[in-house]
Amino acid sequence: MARIIYSGLVTSIRGSVGGTTFQNNAYGFTIKNKANMIKPNSIDQEVRKIIFSSAVKNWATMSQTGRDNWNTFASTFPQFSKHNASSVLAGFAVFVKWHAAKYLMTGVYDFTDTAPSVAPVVMDTATLSLVNAAAVLTLNSTWAVGDESWNVNIFMSRGFTASQNFVGTSPKFIIGITSADDATIVTTRYLAKFGSLPLVGSFVNVALQLFDENGGKVLATSVQRITVT
Repeated sequence: MARIIYSGLVTSIRGSVGGTTFQNNAYGFTIKNKANMIKPNSIDQEVRKIIFSSAVKNWATMSQTGRDNWNTFASTFPQFSKHNASSVLAGFAVFVKWHAAKYLMTGVYDFTDTAPSVAPVVMDTATLSLVNAAAVLTLNSTWAVGDESWNVNIFMSRGFTASQNFVGTSPKFIIGITSADDATIVTTRYLAKFGSLPLVGSFVNVALQLFDENGGKVLATSVQRITVT
């Protein structure tokens, strides 16, 4: 996907030409390859649709004080659009983003947080390893701070050999943890997503989405390419 900046001569292009689609939304203009919708209604996609729909309904029924709290939080602690680093998310978008992250971790539709935390949270980073021992897959995480201030959604890709790459492959949600040193067995969840465990010596992309357990802050997802040992 590419971001478009129009000139004074051309101010807008919309629609599709061949395999290329031009579109715009609240966060700017984009141009991207037209997607091939091979499996448009997977379980993961349906869950995300339900989360978004539930968040929209709860935003609409929330008190004005609650909406004001989220709008104030969004302007005080700016978060930015995934596809446009110059576009600041409004309170509604932050509300949806944080609650979607929370649902992935807990599996509970809980949109009752009307006052996101404004207390500073210490940034943290993780060193990860992935071990396949006797058909048991374990994710080891060691944190720089490790005070459990962050909730962490873990996404993984299928295993790849050194001669393969990850182009067009999106990691799938596996499990939610906290930012504390731990060894988490993910065998069952990984098998449910991919059908087989990654072989020793293969590579797996592990993506981490950190969000403040007290509400509001969702960090940009970071990705580590890990060799399975």
